[in-house]
Amino acid sequence: MSLDDYLNTMTLEDAKAVKVDCGYNAGKTLGEVAMRKPSDLDWYVQKYNGRNLALKAAAILLVNAAAQRAS
Repeated sequence: MSLDDYLNTMTLEDAKAVKVDCGYNAGKTLGEVAMRKPSDLDWYVQKYNGRNLALKAAAILLVNAAAQRAS
């Protein structure tokens, strides 16, 4: 699947359940990351370039949802 495919089919609940598979947050879900250190989501959106496109798409969806709630 491409990044766009994930973005078009993933729900917010799906995004929260995606597990981080590398680095400092490995083993945590993005929902947990969002609650503990939301700024880490920005890193996945802007700098993550690994193969896990579901991880990047989920981070994009969560950051966009947070931005919509804030406005």
